[in-house]
Amino acid sequence: MTLLYNNEEHPVRVLLDPGSSIPVISFHKARVWKLPIIKRPRIRTIMGFNSAVDTIGGRYYTEAVVLRHQEDHYTRLNFELSTMDDQCDIILPHWWLQQHEPAYFFDKTQEIKFASDYCQKNCTSTLVLGLPPTEAIASIQNKVDAAIAAVPEKFREFLPIMSEEAAIRMPDHQPWDHKIDLKKGETPPHGPSLR
Repeated sequence: MTLLYNNEEHPVRVLLDPGSSIPVISFHKARVWKLPIIKRPRIRTIMGFNSAVDTIGGRYYTEAVVLRHQEDHYTRLNFELSTMDDQCDIILPHWWLQQHEPAYFFDKTQEIKFASDYCQKNCTSTLVLGLPPTEAIASIQNKVDAAIAAVPEKFREFLPIMSEEAAIRMPDHQPWDHKIDLKKGETPPHGPSLR
């Protein structure tokens, strides 16, 4: 599948997961692709497949972005952000599978197709999904401009550190950072390493 946002296309590795109840995207990929990230006023509890509480998930979600399958199936979704395995960028949940009814889902010899009545009526064009991307971007930019205009003059010098991107950005590496030697072929004990 391909994620479409801001006139850019990003190939994504998608896990169609009948055990999931929410769409999830890799926190790392969302930052790299500069997706519109929204912070929740209150954190939602999100559980992993093993019933462990996800300490990253539930804090942020994306504005609606478009996923395209081949050239003829489009869907607009909001995604929860979470740390994910390096082999998967997006998880699509059980309700999404029920709604879109992918053909050949369990047949490894066939390519998955979205030919259900629902998809024929709702998923064959970006126009079906609402505003064209350029209009949606202009709308978001107007909101950002209005928020910037509301910042008092004496705090304007701090605008660069007030953005959502600045708030979630990892700090640059510094000379005083500790070196952590990772053993080749082993997984770090507390999650994936940050690059």
